[in-house]
Amino acid sequence: MKSFFLILAQLSLVTLVYVFAYRAGYRSAQSKAISVVKKFADPVTCLLDSLSESIDEPANDEDKKDN
Repeated sequence: MKSFFLILAQLSLVTLVYVFAYRAGYRSAQSKAISVVKKFADPVTCLLDSLSESIDEPANDEDKKDN
């Protein structure tokens, strides 16, 4: 019976270590992935912003001409 409790305690310890290591690795990987996505998405975001501004400008120009 003593060996059963020893095995159960070791299994519990290994499970706890695995869970904490997995969570730490997941957080690290998530932060790295977010930074990579932001780096590659920045040019597209800038293009979309400039496109939005350029679409609004002609509409404003037409409004000024009508008045």
